[in-house]
Formats: sequence, structure tokens, C-alpha cells
Amino acid sequence: FEVAILDVAVQLAAEGRSEFYGYRLSEELKARKGLPVVGYSTLYRALHRLVEFRLLEERWEDPAARESSRPPRRFYHLTAAGQAALIQQSTAVPTFRMMGVPA
Repeated sequence: FEVAILDVAVQLAAEGRSEFYGYRLSEELKARKGLPVVGYSTLYRALHRLVEFRLLEERWEDPAARESSRPPRRFYHLTAAGQAALIQQSTAVPTFRMMGVPA
């Protein structure tokens, strides 16, 4: 799930939308990856793990910029380490050892 988040973050950045918030990410995961809408607790735990590993950074929305009728949004953006991790993951070739076949 985290790999899909990083992949969508790269796609959004390529389109000039380097920051995203949880609800928007959920919609993008559904549209771009065909993933079912997950519970927000699952989504935010995954985002929190990516922030802990420094693959994403987060910031709170500026209170002056938000609409007063909704709570502030937490914005996320991909770090250089996050982009490198995604590239490394996508280029990794799984290796399998078969019985009787030398590696």
C-alpha cells in the first residue's frame, strides 16, 4: 500500500501537484491504481509510517488559507529519499532459488 502511495505522489508531482492531503490521495489511489477506498485510519497509519521513514514530509495547512467550515488539512509531499526508495523498489528484480538449481 505504501508503494502505491509513493507512486501516486510521484505522478502528482510530475503534474505540478507536489502536495496532497489524505482525502485527495484516497481519491487518486482509487482513480490511478484501482484500489478500493480504504478506511482513513489505514490510510493515515500508512502516511505516518512514510513520514517516520522520511519518505514523505508533512505540514499543516495555513489556518488563514483554509475555509472556516472545515478542519485544517495535513499536507504531504514526497522527499528525495521517497522518490529514491520508489525507484529502488521498482527496479529490484526478485530472485528465486529453485531446489537443485545453483544460484
